[in-house]
Amino acid sequence: MELSKNMRDAYYHGVMAKLDKCPFCDLREKYIITERSGMVLTVNLFPYTDYHLMIVSRRHIEALADLNKKEWDAVLFLSKLGFDLISRAWGEKKVNILYREGRNSGKSLGHWHWHLIPFVRESFSFKKFDVKQPPLKSAQRLRRFLKNYGSPRHKKRAR
Repeated sequence: MELSKNMRDAYYHGVMAKLDKCPFCDLREKYIITERSGMVLTVNLFPYTDYHLMIVSRRHIEALADLNKKEWDAVLFLSKLGFDLISRAWGEKKVNILYREGRNSGKSLGHWHWHLIPFVRESFSFKKFDVKQPPLKSAQRLRRFLKNYGSPRHKKRAR
């Protein structure tokens, strides 16, 4: 499905305007791939491209400086795991990390999160979004990869 920036913005902001609570504080299990030490690896419900993942804190915090050491270690672990899963599912070895903080950064929610976005030439132009499968299908497929194959680069460090 291809959406212009204006169409995506209108849909996204329409959904956001109807929220009565933080969607990350009420994250649905069906979209979660895995979690570790209070941090969640999940699919993005408004993806820029297929297999657009996010790492979200379970605690409602707003800034990177609010993460404790255990959470920061989990962010690094889940980022590496996310890179591995994107590589397996999407076949893309390049991944962009997008993190926004501050009033005018373009951040849409006041809950700490960062994005893992498979590299697509247009992924940061926001002119076109090429999403071929719904986020729920991505989450299901990535959980199967995780269950069936594990994460060889990270198994030794898993606790």
